[in-house]
Amino acid sequence: MLNMSSAEDRTARARIRDAAVEVFGREGFSASVRTIAARAGVSPGLVIHHFGSKEGLRQACDDRIDALMADKIATVSGPGEMGPAVLAYLSDTDTLGGVYLYAIRSIQAGGQLAHGLYDRLTRATRRYLETGVANGSIRPGADEDARAAYLVRHSLGIMLTDFLLHPPAPDDGTAEIVQGYLARNAAPVVELFTFGMLTDTTLYDDVLKHFPPTGGTS
Repeated sequence: MLNMSSAEDRTARARIRDAAVEVFGREGFSASVRTIAARAGVSPGLVIHHFGSKEGLRQACDDRIDALMADKIATVSGPGEMGPAVLAYLSDTDTLGGVYLYAIRSIQAGGQLAHGLYDRLTRATRRYLETGVANGSIRPGADEDARAAYLVRHSLGIMLTDFLLHPPAPDDGTAEIVQGYLARNAAPVVELFTFGMLTDTTLYDDVLKHFPPTGGTS
């Protein structure tokens, strides 16, 4: 279950919310309130008491994911300091695993769930880039809106493909699931972002002539 560090996160409401993030991630959004209540160790009635409905609970889960993303943005460090900050974030595999599975289920669900997640992640990534550019740890881009939107599509595409090719076993813990994902993807992704791939700008210059960035996030 997601790590709970603050006083608020030790309340029954927070336990239910974090259990819901995990259950929705494991079983999809068709999971019942009764299943979530059992995972949290409470009655179904208490779930409804705190959240009003299953939809209200799902909104609380979305808000939790947003808060975790905001925490990630706050850890963006300057040049030479990003490694320890990112590794500290990635080491919290229980929390990261819950976010990973919840994001995948949101994309698989399509419709408003997918669009909502995509929009929130794009806004968060835009803020992440702004922070990194300001402190010198990230190179500025020609179109920051387009770059943020692409990074989200890139990340979600990798996550979904990896999940489909390496589906977790029913008894795999969230930490184990995300550790496998990171083992397969973390190094090549960071290598590409750090060193790039092409040795000159010819392809980029030609592409810009035909497909200039639009800055859109949809």
